[in-house]
Amino acid sequence: MKGEAVAEALLTAARRVLPFLPLKVTQRFGRMLGSAVYATRPDMRAIVCHNLSCLLEQPSTAPMVQRAARGAFQTLLLNYVDMIHTSRFSPTEMFKATEAVGFERLVEAQAGGRGVVIATAHLGSIDQGGQALVVRGARCAVLTEHITPEWLFRFFVQERQRFGGKVITLDEAVVPHIQQALREGYAVGVACDWDLQGTGIPVTVPPLRHALRIPLGISLLALRQQCPIVPIWAERLSDGRTRVSVKEPFIPEATVSARSAIRQSSERIAYQLIAELRRRPHQWVLFHRVWEDDP
Repeated sequence: MKGEAVAEALLTAARRVLPFLPLKVTQRFGRMLGSAVYATRPDMRAIVCHNLSCLLEQPSTAPMVQRAARGAFQTLLLNYVDMIHTSRFSPTEMFKATEAVGFERLVEAQAGGRGVVIATAHLGSIDQGGQALVVRGARCAVLTEHITPEWLFRFFVQERQRFGGKVITLDEAVVPHIQQALREGYAVGVACDWDLQGTGIPVTVPPLRHALRIPLGISLLALRQQCPIVPIWAERLSDGRTRVSVKEPFIPEATVSARSAIRQSSERIAYQLIAELRRRPHQWVLFHRVWEDDP
């Protein structure tokens, strides 16, 4: 309990200070924190290096993998620092701090109040990517794990709802809540790089040897609700801003069977995902082993 109290006090202090510091200072601070965590958490480092080793087809000890792993830790801590630094931003300020390439595709997909499943990943500045869509007028919902301690969960919920986004808590009753949000016309973001339920579709994208499981729920929700899937990827830019790239929407079609439609949809998502991850592996902030065992 003492450790939790200290952590909560540190968060409170950071929320009082970081919003008033220049961006260059907070960015330097975030990178320093990331490097410190990378150096002091060998357990987390081993997981990240394994994931990157499979992605880059290099040994975990390779300099390329180690550099990308350090960058992933820095990206993660920069994301947390940014969430605090921008906590006093107005919608206009958040608009200027982000850009949304292809945003008109999401607008068209949501036309007429239609729900949308966003296929996204733990890549870049995830939360700012979501805020970039919301401040531009999209109705978005984000799935949020009910973490402990409770005060930290409340902080994440508060920040993700700040500009009008909807938060759906990941629990046993999450599917009906997602379906209701889709019926209400929300774009619901679902991470496609972590198969939390263990029921996903394994896809091997050449030249990789390992398969990555794409969560079944992405395609299944789109099929059941007859709504489009829109891949959207976030990227941290060198100037500290965030770019989201909205890709072409598509609707899984069960022309032969639902199983074949889910397979085709999962493969389409996987090919885009792997391309994005290999382009900026240092921004992949997933700290769980996700690849299938060695082939």
